[in-house]
Amino acid sequence: EVLRDIKSKGRKKWKLDSGYSRRSISETAMFRFKAIFGDRLSSRNFDAQAQEAIIKTKILNLFKCPAVL
Repeated sequence: EVLRDIKSKGRKKWKLDSGYSRRSISETAMFRFKAIFGDRLSSRNFDAQAQEAIIKTKILNLFKCPAVL
C-alpha cells in the first residue's frame, strides 16, 4: 500500500503527507542520544530522571550535527 502511495504521489509528496521526515528526524535524534549517553537513566526516582533527561538533552543540543549544518 505504501509503495503504491509513493508511486502515485511521488516520494517528496508522500514524505510530506505521511510525516515521514519528522519521524526520521526524531528517530535520528533518539539514536544519537542513546549512542552518546546509553539507553538507561542512572537516577532512581521519576523527578530526578526527568531532570537527568533534560540535562542530557541540553548537552546533546550543544553538539554540532553535520546533518543539520
